[in-house]
Amino acid sequence: MSNLLENGFMENLSKNPDKLTILHYGTNWCQNCERMEPILKELKQRYKDENVDFKFIDVEEQIEFCEENRVFSIPTTCVLRGDTVVERIIGCHDDDVYFKAVDNAINLTKAEVEATENEIVNINLDTREKIN
Repeated sequence: MSNLLENGFMENLSKNPDKLTILHYGTNWCQNCERMEPILKELKQRYKDENVDFKFIDVEEQIEFCEENRVFSIPTTCVLRGDTVVERIIGCHDDDVYFKAVDNAINLTKAEVEATENEIVNINLDTREKIN
């Protein structure tokens, strides 16, 4: 993947505030990242009619982008509406965690998206509950 910033990736997201994008951060040597592959394929299949974009971001190639977006653990999956992260899932979980995150993002109102703009949503690895 080429440098996302050079290609105007974030600018395009901000121009499409209703667009849903899944950013999956990982590497090719991470076992949990590899375990995510079937889940991501299932997500793509399930949401193919919802016009959801899926992007893989290699954390070793996109270090600055990852730091700017506060990605410090892999795998990390972010669900964006426009250029706003509305869900952030750290680690590898059952597929239902990802389906719920995408479903929630699809159903958010504009006001709810704006309210999450500065909020980071993490999933506790042990309880699979949101933590603040």
